[in-house]
Amino acid sequence: MKRRFSSILNVRRRRAGGLLIAACLCLTFLVGSVFAADGMPAVIDAVQTISPTTGLPYPEGRGDAYRPVLVEISNSEGARPFLAMSLADIVYEYTWWGPGYTRYLALYNDYHPEMVGSVSQIRNNTISLRNSWDCPIVYNGTDTAPSELGVDRARVAHGTPLGMFYELFNPRPRARSKISSRVDTRYSPYNAAVNLQLLVEEYWPMVAGVLYEPALPTLHFSGMPAQSGVLAAEIIIPYNEQDRLARYTFNETDGHYKRWYNGVPQFDGLTDTRIVADNVIVLYAELAFYDGKVSQPVWNFVGEGRLDVFIDGQYIPGTWQRSGEASAFAYLDEGGSPLLLKPGKTFVQIVPLDMQIEYSD
Repeated sequence: MKRRFSSILNVRRRRAGGLLIAACLCLTFLVGSVFAADGMPAVIDAVQTISPTTGLPYPEGRGDAYRPVLVEISNSEGARPFLAMSLADIVYEYTWWGPGYTRYLALYNDYHPEMVGSVSQIRNNTISLRNSWDCPIVYNGTDTAPSELGVDRARVAHGTPLGMFYELFNPRPRARSKISSRVDTRYSPYNAAVNLQLLVEEYWPMVAGVLYEPALPTLHFSGMPAQSGVLAAEIIIPYNEQDRLARYTFNETDGHYKRWYNGVPQFDGLTDTRIVADNVIVLYAELAFYDGKVSQPVWNFVGEGRLDVFIDGQYIPGTWQRSGEASAFAYLDEGGSPLLLKPGKTFVQIVPLDMQIEYSD
């Protein structure tokens, strides 16, 4: 049975009660609340560190330092298939020109691939999302019109440290050119790639002479994530039904939502693995256009709004809250408690208030 959502509704104000819970056992910490399948608190190996961005143990040999990096990724046809998107912890898709044309912002913490791409231009809206993570961001040039608030001014307006911005192929500072590369099999501008391993190991930002430590996120993961009993095996997000149609299908065997785009299954161009999600979050926000120009969308990511969340083949209603530009997003269930996500990868589909999505069982 198919269901359609119209996102125009009044959201009751709720207080975000969830904070990150830190447990000091050797090098181990828990993110939010982590539970075993039987609902009891999970027993974590004392030599493991749980990722605050996936709720999973860090890969062997990675180390335990929290090192999130955001990468702006093009969604143009020439940029597909994406390089190393399957290794991202969290991926946002949002309108950057439109309505109906999207880009991605991918967060890498568990893995730092040596090649991620195709790296795209930055916009002011991206800075707001960056500030919710308090971490470095990689991009390839700026995409802003003279009449729009310039990216440099937006950095200052949002209180963002300039050292967090890594513009590829920029000769100053030297790090920017060292982490940049061109993919031989692609044409410009879709051949720009970044080496995140080199960025993290050699060019991580310094503040007052010490390595910068980003604030930990307040995501909550559980072996028994949120449930509703409302089945949702297929999800359709129609940004643009011609060439920006995102779709997910739930696979009961492996417990993942497999991602499709424009009717084609999505694979990673670097790893040749299927792009999947364990959590699909549809986040509704106000979208306007500066001076009425479709080339200059302006998202409002402060305040509160509606969430449609999909986990383990089920639909869960919820809300998001964010108190200001320097704050993280809080994801809440219908009762106002922190939303329990399934450990694994998360896709956040940012959509305007009037978009209608579909899901079916």
